[in-house]
Amino acid sequence: MKITQLALRQVRNQFAHEYPDNPTERFERLQVATQAARQLLVVVEKFNQKIQAI
Repeated sequence: MKITQLALRQVRNQFAHEYPDNPTERFERLQVATQAARQLLVVVEKFNQKIQAI
């Protein structure tokens, strides 16, 4: 699953500004944030590879 820049922003905003009381909803948001973090790590790795190639 590839996450767009807009989707990453939405995840960040939900995680940083909204605090659901429902444990299930908190867990679901944490899972989405974890997936977004994985995608960001892929982006950072590709960025590092390009920098090292220069």
